[in-house]
Amino acid sequence: MPPKRKSTESATASKKQKSNAVPDELLSIPRNPRWSRVSGSANADMQYKYQTKNTEDAYSWVGICPHRLQPANAADEEAEECSDTCPCLKTPEEFPDHPWLVTKACFGKSVCYQIMYTLRDPDGFGVSGTYEHESFALLELLQNTLLDFHEAKGNWKEQWVICQSFFLWTKRLPFEDLMLFNDGEQLEEVAKMLRTMFLTMLATLEQEGLLGPDSEVKNLATIMALYFALGRPGQGGMDPLAYDDTDLGVQVLAYAKKYKIILHSPTDIQDLIEELEPEAENTTLPAPDENNNDPWKWSAELSEHKRRYAPDGGNIGGDQFDFTTWTSADRKAGSYDGKDPLTRTMITKIKEGLVMQPAYVVAQSV
Repeated sequence: MPPKRKSTESATASKKQKSNAVPDELLSIPRNPRWSRVSGSANADMQYKYQTKNTEDAYSWVGICPHRLQPANAADEEAEECSDTCPCLKTPEEFPDHPWLVTKACFGKSVCYQIMYTLRDPDGFGVSGTYEHESFALLELLQNTLLDFHEAKGNWKEQWVICQSFFLWTKRLPFEDLMLFNDGEQLEEVAKMLRTMFLTMLATLEQEGLLGPDSEVKNLATIMALYFALGRPGQGGMDPLAYDDTDLGVQVLAYAKKYKIILHSPTDIQDLIEELEPEAENTTLPAPDENNNDPWKWSAELSEHKRRYAPDGGNIGGDQFDFTTWTSADRKAGSYDGKDPLTRTMITKIKEGLVMQPAYVVAQSV
């Protein structure tokens, strides 16, 4: 477990970046109270919010290579690299026949979470880590995803960004480490909440009149297909997140059947559709009701999770496992050479609000 800190307020830095200042407009954005006073995670979050202030541009549609949407063990390794001629971040007008789309903000959110992971990675800091640290760090990121979704209530487009980007950033992280997690009950609960999150998303789109084959949500059938197969053996799902006491696949397929949406995935899911179709056709979904804006009991589930795992008015998620939030003495104590892996200059830049990120994260984002 990481050392405890006195502060639980908020703070971006770059080993490679030489910009002298952070835009005043970025610094004026209110910071989320879940971040510590000095925090690389806070800076990454603030950068994302700054980059997506122009919501018309942020929520516009761009192409994406299908391998980016496939789970790591389902993608063709030879096709993992994008090229100058690939459709990623290109407009649909440039690739009119390309079927795979996401919003531009989806890429930004994915990069944000990849950065947050690197700030928790013991290898990247030359710190003696443990499976416990790495597992809790990954769980912390998943909990932050739940909080991001909850805090975006009332903005379905941002909630959809969170649901889309989940598949991009989780693909690149070592979620097999969660198999060694020593709190299976908490992991199972988080996995179930990720499923409730998406069902709540579908209910929200239903209330907005956005479920259907001609929805303005242009990748609706694709993202529904990805959640439909989430965690299922043989479908490239993440085994640590395969816990479920309800069948997400059946519920998603029931929504698809109700609104004549043909699920559309980079991987072959037809056999699974045929397997679950009879049950989906006999599934009753909660009726869309403007007086019941939480038919899947998302808020109650999240509140109960906080009560169990963040007692005394605390919160889940945050940046407790982000090494930039640790004191210099604590980083030294855990480092292989007894030195702080962060220089004074790096720490100063983090305090100023710059984003600390390795070059490979930038390369993966385009």
